[in-house]
Amino acid sequence: MSVLAFIPFPLPEESPSSLLKRAAHRNGYRSINQFLAYHFNYPQTRINLFRRDSDIARYLCEQAGEHAETVKNGFYQSSHKVLTRPNLVINGIEIKKTLLRYNEAAICSECIKEGWDKYIKDIRLALNCPYHYRRYLLFCPSCKRKFTWKNQTTIECKCKAKLNSPSCTEGEVWAEVQLLRLMRSQSQASMDLLSDSLSHLGFNSSNGNPNTNRIIFTTAIAIVFNDTNKIINGLISLSTQETTDINLILSKLSPLTPKHLISTVSNKLPTYTRAKHPVAPLPFSLSRTQLQNYLIIPNSEWNKIRKHPLFPKKESRLYSFSPQDINTIKTIQKLIREEPNNPPCRKVPKSLINMTIASNILNVSTAVLRELIHSNLLGKYYKYPKGPKLLSAQHVRSFKKDYICVQALSNKTKKSIQSIKKAIAKLSIKVVPLRPNSKYTAVISNSDADRITQELSSPSPLTESKTRHKRSANLPFLNPNERSEYYCPKEIRKLTGLELSTIRAMIRSRILISTFKSKFGTYLVHKNEVENFHKEYITISELSRILQTPRNMTTSILMSHGVSAQRAEKTTLFLRKDIPLELVSSTKVKPANSTHSHMERNSFSIAEVCRLTGATRRSINDLLQKTILPLRPTPDQGQIEISSSELQAIQKHIRQSILLSSILDHYQISSQSFSRLFFLGNYLERLTIHKEIYISLRDQRRATNILERFCTCKQADILLNAPTGFARNLLKCGKIQPARVPAGVHSSPTLLSREQILKIVEEKNGPT
Repeated sequence: MSVLAFIPFPLPEESPSSLLKRAAHRNGYRSINQFLAYHFNYPQTRINLFRRDSDIARYLCEQAGEHAETVKNGFYQSSHKVLTRPNLVINGIEIKKTLLRYNEAAICSECIKEGWDKYIKDIRLALNCPYHYRRYLLFCPSCKRKFTWKNQTTIECKCKAKLNSPSCTEGEVWAEVQLLRLMRSQSQASMDLLSDSLSHLGFNSSNGNPNTNRIIFTTAIAIVFNDTNKIINGLISLSTQETTDINLILSKLSPLTPKHLISTVSNKLPTYTRAKHPVAPLPFSLSRTQLQNYLIIPNSEWNKIRKHPLFPKKESRLYSFSPQDINTIKTIQKLIREEPNNPPCRKVPKSLINMTIASNILNVSTAVLRELIHSNLLGKYYKYPKGPKLLSAQHVRSFKKDYICVQALSNKTKKSIQSIKKAIAKLSIKVVPLRPNSKYTAVISNSDADRITQELSSPSPLTESKTRHKRSANLPFLNPNERSEYYCPKEIRKLTGLELSTIRAMIRSRILISTFKSKFGTYLVHKNEVENFHKEYITISELSRILQTPRNMTTSILMSHGVSAQRAEKTTLFLRKDIPLELVSSTKVKPANSTHSHMERNSFSIAEVCRLTGATRRSINDLLQKTILPLRPTPDQGQIEISSSELQAIQKHIRQSILLSSILDHYQISSQSFSRLFFLGNYLERLTIHKEIYISLRDQRRATNILERFCTCKQADILLNAPTGFARNLLKCGKIQPARVPAGVHSSPTLLSREQILKIVEEKNGPT
């Protein structure tokens, strides 16, 4: 992409199209179209070029260097980052996208002669230039060709006709002058009032009547600046009937219109507008909000009108009411207001009770009561207009006599609902069927409820399983004076080195006998019991330390000598008397050279190796799997610790590694792209040392071979000296093709042939 000879700076109140026009002319192009076609030959750049985040705006900012922020301010700011056509912010005011000209051009011949256009022409409401009092040209008067801001930048049309904007009077350009005044005030509230007034007055920017739209725009801008005479003239012009209701005229005003302005306009309206002619048809349609303002209908009354059988049915929610519909709604409103406000109150019989009383009788919640009602267990319910559901008191009392709900039984027995449901399942009690999807209750007979009460009140036997958290609850408390003769599980852990969960499992398995509990509810074991356990049993961990073998190998060695394990929950124990004395000496075989230092205790744990080398645990484990373990003898493969000779081999391997950042800087590739290409598919192996990533010499040669032949889209943008995304758009348009991914390299990100990119560079700038 070539460097521009001239970078335009934005002028006061200049349009972005004028800025691009000056850039095109000063750099030797006849039109903006030629300028864009040369510098941006893909279609994405021709969308929303007025925005600051467009490609052309970013390109001009890059060319401007230190003046990038100044050039950026010459474009409009987007109100949304994701939408393709959002609202635009012009001079600090957000304007709706329907009020903007995106492709059309409004040409003032005097502005073109001055050399720059103002942003007021980009607003669709403006038909006249407020600077020179000239009418904007939207098409050529001779050939009727429509103007766009890309194909028309001079005062001469393609048909060789000279363009000259006709002059306007001060009254004709009044609305544009006020609009320019609003834009200079930078008041978002005034712009919101203008937009809302245009919407309520019926402004149609796409295919509306131009004369009607002009009247609506003049009226709306008059509302913003409190010009009552203009407002009254506009409202009367929008009404086709001379004799219409004043409320109908005022209903077209926006709800954002100040109340004092509405009252002023109402008092100043001509007297003939106050005459009432109900037979004459209404002049225009109204929306729901306008109709409620016109007929003074509150929301409560509107809901009644909408449910009336005479109400005109509409297929969609977004609709307007025609004059005929408005007359029908007037009739409905009159009928509703003639109805008595308070209907006669019906006397409720004493045999019926409401749901609150019924739920108190049955001792259940209202949600449970509704399930009983829908399951037809409480008989038929009654409902009067504007009243609650009523139940028969006789049916409720008869249900309570024969049945009971789980919630009521829970309140009666002081037991949880879950315990009661478990007892129902255990005793195989028949449950009364309810309606499908009932989830709040279960109903049983009163006789079965007595059985459940007896089951829950009887003490539960102490079982071996599923009573872990309840075993200590059944033990008696220990006298505080005898506490020194007992150990709690934490004290046993300090003596034996076992885990707390293992100690509690041995107590549950009766290997350690607990006879009392502390005031906190923990197990207490007598000191003699702990000493007897230590004399009688030995754990697998202690045996592994004595025999200097891994745990899995220790079990195999003992089983080969005929020693059987005493299996307990969460642990493996052996009887000390079963361990032969000659077993320790027989397992100490002379190792090979690579493990000699292991047997001499001249070894290091993985954590110590990590501290000495600065590498992470994962990196050390990878080195062990690839370089150390294949050289160890088979009997020592399970050894966890690392000998001094193996540590020297690891340190030598780390010293020969290459820092990854040097490769990234040389090939101008991001660390994320490099990781996806090579590390994600395990094509290369990485070492993390002191929070820096290293690779081996062999992996460096493999990565260099790939990066010399291929490049990513971001690398291609750098080689082409193009903005970000240029190579990817060339790929989408089919001008370049993706390269075939080598075996073992991940398919993301997309790789391009470096040779293909260098050919494009030579075609554009000559051989390098």
